[in-house]
Amino acid sequence: MKKIELVLGFSALISAILNLFDYPMSAQLLIVSIGNLSIFYMYLGIPLLNNIPFRKMFQRASYEGISKLRFIGALALGLTLSASLLGLLFKLMLWPNANLELVIGFSGLCIALGVAIWRYLKNNDSFYMGVFKRIAIFMVLVVGGLAIPKYTVLEFKYSEYPGYVEAFIQRNEHPNNKEFADNLEIERQKMLDEMRVKQTSEE
Repeated sequence: MKKIELVLGFSALISAILNLFDYPMSAQLLIVSIGNLSIFYMYLGIPLLNNIPFRKMFQRASYEGISKLRFIGALALGLTLSASLLGLLFKLMLWPNANLELVIGFSGLCIALGVAIWRYLKNNDSFYMGVFKRIAIFMVLVVGGLAIPKYTVLEFKYSEYPGYVEAFIQRNEHPNNKEFADNLEIERQKMLDEMRVKQTSEE
C-alpha cells in the first residue's frame, strides 16, 4: 500500500511541476494524478494507515484487533487528506473555491492531529507515527496553498503574457461581464498565436 502511495504521490508532484511550467497535457496529467491520489486516500485510507497489505485488504481477518475508534479515525483522516488534495488541485488549476477546500482540509488535519496526539500519549502506539508523518506533510502543503495569493500560479505560468493574465483576472472577478469575457478570448487567441510563432522560430 505504501508503495502505491509513493508512486501516486510522486506522479502528482511531477505533474504539478510540469503544470507550473505549462507543458503540453500537463493540466490533464495533473487532474488525473491528484485525482487518483485523492481517491486512493478516500477509499483505501483505512488499510493504508493500518499497514494492511494490498493483497490482504479484502480479507476480514486483516481487520481483527483494530478498534472501532482507530477504524473511524483512519477513515476520517483518509477523507481529510482527500479533501486537502482537492483543494490543492483547485488552487493549481485556478478553479473557484480552492481556499474553501483548503480550509476544510486544514480544519480536518488540526482535529486529526489533536486526536492523534491524545491517543499517542495515552497508548504510545506506533500506529500514530505514520499518522503524524502524513499530517505534517499535508499541513505544509495546505498552509502553503493558503498562503499563496489567488492569482500567483496564473502570474507565474503566464508571466510572458501579462495581457492574458489581466484579462483572466478581470473575467474571473466579474463572471457576468460579457465585455471581459470577450476580451479574455481575444487575449487568449493572441497568446496562442505568439506561442505558435515562438515554436515555429525555434524549429
